[in-house]
This record gives sequence, structure tokens and C-alpha cells, in this order.
Amino acid sequence: MSAASKVKNIDEVLISVREGYELIPLPEGASYLGFIFATAKNPALVEEALRAAYAELTIVVAPLWKGQVVA
Repeated sequence: MSAASKVKNIDEVLISVREGYELIPLPEGASYLGFIFATAKNPALVEEALRAAYAELTIVVAPLWKGQVVA
């Protein structure tokens, strides 16, 4: 997240989902992984900054195994 925060015109990178949180796809789910905020002189520069910051993020998801573990 540090590299994404250092991209020119990026104001903040906010990751709201924590490890172990169950992600439920939209429309049933009601949350995002997080947000990237940018400010620039024009919309094209904002979009460029957002895309560059996103490219710096590594997002890892894994299946959630529901059920009991047999020991």
C-alpha cells in the first residue's frame, strides 16, 4: 500500500477490509475492499493516478472453507 500512496496526485489509499474478512460479491455483498482518492488539475490526470496506484497494489484472496475440521 505504501507504493500506491506515493503515486503522484494520490491523496489517500484506504483499505477497509481486513485479513480473514469474508468477501461477498455484489449485489448480495455490501462492501468494497477499500478506496483510492486522488486530486489533480483535470480528470485525465486523476484517472491516470488512480490506475497507477491500483497497479501498485497486490490483492490476494483465498477461498473460505466452511464446515468443521475433523481432527
